[in-house]
Amino acid sequence: MAKILLVENKLECREKIESLLKSEGLKFIAESSFEKFNGDFRNIDLIISPFSAFKSSSENSILSIKSKNPGIEIIIITDSPTIEESVESLRAGAVDYIDINNEFDVLINSIRESIVRAELEKDTIELHKNSESLREELELHIEKQNKELSALHLKFDLAVEASSSGLWIRDLKNETQWISPQYKKLLGYEEDEFLDSYSDWLKSIHPDDKERVLRKREEAIQNSSPYEIEYRIKLKNNVYKWFYVRGIVLTDEDGIPRRFAGSIQDIDKRKKYEKLLKTNESRLSYAAQIANVGIWEWNLKQNDVYWSDEVYRIFGIEKSEGDLYKLALKKLIEEDRNKFAKLFDIGNYKTDRKKAEVKIISDEERLKICLLEHI
Repeated sequence: MAKILLVENKLECREKIESLLKSEGLKFIAESSFEKFNGDFRNIDLIISPFSAFKSSSENSILSIKSKNPGIEIIIITDSPTIEESVESLRAGAVDYIDINNEFDVLINSIRESIVRAELEKDTIELHKNSESLREELELHIEKQNKELSALHLKFDLAVEASSSGLWIRDLKNETQWISPQYKKLLGYEEDEFLDSYSDWLKSIHPDDKERVLRKREEAIQNSSPYEIEYRIKLKNNVYKWFYVRGIVLTDEDGIPRRFAGSIQDIDKRKKYEKLLKTNESRLSYAAQIANVGIWEWNLKQNDVYWSDEVYRIFGIEKSEGDLYKLALKKLIEEDRNKFAKLFDIGNYKTDRKKAEVKIISDEERLKICLLEHI
């Protein structure tokens, strides 16, 4: 509720205004002079006083009070109005000048309007203070966020620099891309050379891999699924190398794919080793077939058994028929089965070589002599 300060040294006039304020249920303080008021003007919304009361104290002039307490309203009352005093009062900052002998009924309306204005002014000032406070908090928050973001950028840059993988981000709408310096380095380009278009990327894919790569890319984008593929990319020197590429699809709030981001890793050496190993395995298999030699391996810890194709052929067993040990045992003549069992007895295994010559009965009832050996 608004608070009113009534200053009037004429008792009769003061009591008359007090009665009016009480009838309106307004909260007020009544004093005979400003010197007797010991309160704080910051808690006052409206002052009702003769102009002479302000003039008697330079500290409590209208201008002084208004400048120190923005938003406070002042109504000047008088029982002997003059034009000069009226003009001086309004110029000083009073909102009204009322003759209480002839305009007493106007006073209450002026009081009501002044209270509304005072409350609005105080609300505006408070809102401004809150806005300033919020603005300062926001600025501090933004500053903090910027510092954290700068730190994250630094960490990201260091991670990219330290990583052996190249990073890429593609804008699916514009088909433009950002690629990290390491990405360019892997392809033999300098950091200031640009590879920012979709067409650049298409041209770099090996012709034999292009259809597979584009199909895999489309599947990932359409289903927002992980993207993993190995394919050949042309370097700056026009040589193709194998790369392992993986990525994820980034969607907007509506689930629409907007960006495609991921990494590439040089796997060219690994692919060459795989090719060499495959060639050697092929040659070994061919040599074993010519020499009529089968190769087997038994992982004792995991109990995994590997037979080469030639071993299956020698024993006359089809792949995936069941327990290889039992199937092989059945193929031996009865007196050689004990030799075979001892050869594969884990308890008797030592680091020295063991051999066993056994006879195998083929599906055509032919007898084969086979030399088994383990290392």
